[in-house]
Amino acid sequence: MWKWVFPVSGLLAMLGGCGFADRASRLPEQAFAEIELTDPQDRVLKIRPVERKATVFLFARTDCPISNRYAPTVKQLHRNFADRGAGFYLVYVDPGQPGAEIVAHREAYAYPCAAVCDRDHRFANSVGARVTPEAVVIDEAGMVAYRGRIDDRFVDFGSSRQQPTQHDLAMAIEAVLAGRSVEVPVTSAVGCFIGDLKGE
Repeated sequence: MWKWVFPVSGLLAMLGGCGFADRASRLPEQAFAEIELTDPQDRVLKIRPVERKATVFLFARTDCPISNRYAPTVKQLHRNFADRGAGFYLVYVDPGQPGAEIVAHREAYAYPCAAVCDRDHRFANSVGARVTPEAVVIDEAGMVAYRGRIDDRFVDFGSSRQQPTQHDLAMAIEAVLAGRSVEVPVTSAVGCFIGDLKGE
């Protein structure tokens, strides 16, 4: 169910547990002209990042406390950037989760962005995402311009600042919308590992 400009040369290995998504600092080199995911009812959705200035994917698990704590921040980011040409998608990664639970979770936290599913983790692997919440920003050329944390509020799993000092995702979206390179294109996200979730 994938379409992109260049094939993936190899999928990144998944890790289990919770903590940092520690990885090499390189972003994927292939362009994503069209991405096929599904909605909570398993209907295929075709997302074309090349039709927007910026497309933001936020990986989520309904059972991840860190992911859930970022709901107000995600809503603020949507308010700040959606009208300026950024598209937002909340990417649920639990292979066995019923669609009704995903819909209920999105409604409970009042997320304004569309819910999509990456049940086989192919999209997460292709962009190098390993934890929730982790963000990926794709520019209008279809290239991944940023991958990593939303901000630096969480120092480690179970350890956080009262307020963040670096707003990494907001700065990345701002740069992409302005047609600039992201100053720090890769950061380490803290959260719940996507690799914990296995299909039947």
